[in-house]
Amino acid sequence: MKHHSKYFIKHLAHGFAILFVIVLFLHFNKSIPGYWGDKTIYFFYISLVFGTIFAAFEIYEISQDERENSYFIQGISYAFLFSLLVIVVHQFLNLAIIQSFKLELVSLSISLGILTFYANHDSVWKKLETERNTEQEVENRRKDHFNKGYPGISRIPLLGSLVRWFYKEGWLYSIGLLLIIILAFALRVWQVGKLGLQVDEQFAYSVGLNLINKFQFLIFNTDFYYRGWPYSILVAISFFFLGVSEFSLRLPGVVLGSLTIIPLYSIIKKVTNKKCAIFASLLLAVFSWHIYYSRWGRHYVLASFLLILSLNYTYLFFNSEFKSYRYKSILSTALLVLTLKELLIVPVIYLVLIAIIKRFRINPLKELFLFLGYIVPICLTLFIPEKITGARGGSSEIVIPDALLFQVIKWVQSWLSYSTYKYYFLGKLYNLMPILIVLTILFCLALILSSRKNKGIIVLITPLVIFILMNVIGRHKPWNIRQISFLMPFFIIVLIYFFAIMKKNKYSSIVILSSILIISINPYYMGMVYSIDYGTPLKNTLFELTSAENSYPDYKTPVEYIVSNKEDGDIIIRDPSISEAYLYGNMAYSFTDLNEDRNMVMIEELLNTNKRVWILNTVINDERFHYKTRNGKVRQFLDKNEDKVVYIGKDKISKVYLFTDFKNTTEV
Repeated sequence: MKHHSKYFIKHLAHGFAILFVIVLFLHFNKSIPGYWGDKTIYFFYISLVFGTIFAAFEIYEISQDERENSYFIQGISYAFLFSLLVIVVHQFLNLAIIQSFKLELVSLSISLGILTFYANHDSVWKKLETERNTEQEVENRRKDHFNKGYPGISRIPLLGSLVRWFYKEGWLYSIGLLLIIILAFALRVWQVGKLGLQVDEQFAYSVGLNLINKFQFLIFNTDFYYRGWPYSILVAISFFFLGVSEFSLRLPGVVLGSLTIIPLYSIIKKVTNKKCAIFASLLLAVFSWHIYYSRWGRHYVLASFLLILSLNYTYLFFNSEFKSYRYKSILSTALLVLTLKELLIVPVIYLVLIAIIKRFRINPLKELFLFLGYIVPICLTLFIPEKITGARGGSSEIVIPDALLFQVIKWVQSWLSYSTYKYYFLGKLYNLMPILIVLTILFCLALILSSRKNKGIIVLITPLVIFILMNVIGRHKPWNIRQISFLMPFFIIVLIYFFAIMKKNKYSSIVILSSILIISINPYYMGMVYSIDYGTPLKNTLFELTSAENSYPDYKTPVEYIVSNKEDGDIIIRDPSISEAYLYGNMAYSFTDLNEDRNMVMIEELLNTNKRVWILNTVINDERFHYKTRNGKVRQFLDKNEDKVVYIGKDKISKVYLFTDFKNTTEV
């Protein structure tokens, strides 16, 4: 940069900083006109931008050898670590004074982090590269020694490969990794079947049940359901060998959540070193958020596993100059796309990155298989409806909803016409774990800096692109935080890469380790995972699966009460809830949550023509649903007949009514 340009930036930075301090002082003393009172934030950001640019040029002029002992760089680094510490402390203590300046603090932390990464990245990368090369040489020697010293074992299929890998890694690391996987499994499997079905688990439960009984992807005997079908197959296998239960429903997620550690260890070892990889494995094993979603019987944890597996093989594919690991990358990515629709753009990102790295010099015929391997799963996902609704209520009509392709077109059209922005996931992370926003932005900068020397590392930008698209293009769509649960292992990669860049001395290491451990282990959330019971509040926590549920619901015990006490000829009326999964094999009439006049006609007819009628109410009295909001007819009727309640669920919301010889429904 030219000398006079540098001084121009310097004067701008200093000038706006001084102006900001003056305006802020006048604002607090109430000596500034009201118009400027809410404009101080603009002075802050202008000062921050110019100050960051000026500091970056100052760092640029410091040689790599001098940066290690530069007081200017050390001051920036310690200020960055201090800002992180304040953010972490506020995350749990929720201090009012910090909350008032939270946005400014996060922005300042990002600015200081950019400067810190910029100052230290090259020197740290060289050290990491040296360590990786040394580790690779040792592993190659150990591998050769094993093949020569134990030729008999090395020829045994599977076992020989496994023992060779253990020997190559070194017994300390391999046994340590094995113990971490065992720890992860123990934390995820503990009392995993204690509670009944939760949000959307009935879909995997019902499809798994019908797969082993009818060999069809059916829910509730009438609807074909293909969302997350690879996970449904795993559930069916679990049901076949272990029987139908909540435990066997969630066991595939427990196993997959534990096995995610293996590809995570592999990719972090290649990006940093083995010490960081083993530490990352431990962090994921005890990451409370990941533990929770591994214990939930849905396909999101499979998507999380496949994303890390795909990133690992695609990283190796890129680093091999696109010669090796091609099929493993294609297969893992295909399964990923077929499992979770939000990730169908992953292969597109890979193809774009390949084109950029090759500078768009691609032979279409030579790369046809690669193109088809990545694109065909997207086409299958786009054109196959996730759900086909069969005949119900005496109707022969079969409803086939729009394929995902047409839903995507509607989302884009909505995005083009939508006037307001609602960054749901960004807002959730900002409120629950703001430090992850800081480190993720810095990780993006680190990827750009590292990609000059390591082509494969650029694939790690893929989850960031998806996260941005889900915030921007899908902002009109009703999201739930569970839909970014596939990013949880990626957050561990972000944390560990940050740790690898920043671990320069014991003081910074202490701060970094404390921050990482608090984020990943988080004793409050860890305790909450195992203390969740029926009725436990989940609203506005990392464990909120949907905004429709304020607490953990009890759909199971009310159905069990009815099934164990009903007599021949009894009629069951149920509300539209997960209770349908537990009533599998039992005839039950269903309320609709849209037409209450129809519901009341059905109630009157069934009560007047049958001796004993059960009414299962697990959602009607819950304020989450419209019955209570508009004080609907069904709720009024049930409120007038509270004396007919024979069972109250463990969540204190669900109720079972038993009507015997009831003839006065015309009064309603």
